[in-house]
Amino acid sequence: MSSRRLAEIQARRVQLLALSARQREDIGQALRAWSLPSIVMQRGVAGWKYFKAHPELLAIAVGAIVAFRQRRTVKWVSLAFAAWEIYQRFKGHLPRR
Repeated sequence: MSSRRLAEIQARRVQLLALSARQREDIGQALRAWSLPSIVMQRGVAGWKYFKAHPELLAIAVGAIVAFRQRRTVKWVSLAFAAWEIYQRFKGHLPRR
């Protein structure tokens, strides 16, 4: 192969590497835009699966909403959700029974 052809191939390689770097950055930016919605969806699915496995808790939550005034219920539900998130975050560090 001639040195001219090798130089052309090397130049094309440099162009392709630059293009792939730009494309990776574009993909990274697009994925970062979906990061928060993805986290919210994952938590929603995890919550759904948890309540599906423990329907009595869902019944208690609905009963609490009906029994208490809305303002109190929102406060208690938000506190319960925060406690559940803290538990989920630290459950790997808790001793096993």
